Amino acid sequence: MGRKSKRDTVTEAVQHYLTEAEAQSPDTHPLDVGSVAAAVGCARSSIYNYGLQNDILMAAQRQREREQTQPTGLKGLIHQLRDEITAMETRNLALLEQLNLVEANAARLGVDPEELYRPLLKPPRHAPTTGRRRK
Repeated sequence: MGRKSKRDTVTEAVQHYLTEAEAQSPDTHPLDVGSVAAAVGCARSSIYNYGLQNDILMAAQRQREREQTQPTGLKGLIHQLRDEITAMETRNLALLEQLNLVEANAARLGVDPEELYRPLLKPPRHAPTTGRRRK
């Protein structure tokens, strides 16, 4: 089986970058031929040769429209904080799921699940005195 052509590789990488960059702000992910070429790791001439500049322009337009429709000021802050809370709740549910799995596996293996929550003993911190001369 042969290798993928460079055109397919570059096109796939550009499309992947464009989908990610559309959701970001234009300051962090600028969408122009030079920036996309640098991010993807190809020459600008390759983007022009493969006809991807139109895709980049369309993605930049969608990115600007999304940026303009986002609320600003206090409403924007509230919207952003609600999104963060939703993300944290999702993360917490995933952690609870993992914790339940650990407890279930402990019970399945014959270990008391309550033993998992006992604090560890502090390691001994005293220095050995063997071989020292007393004054």
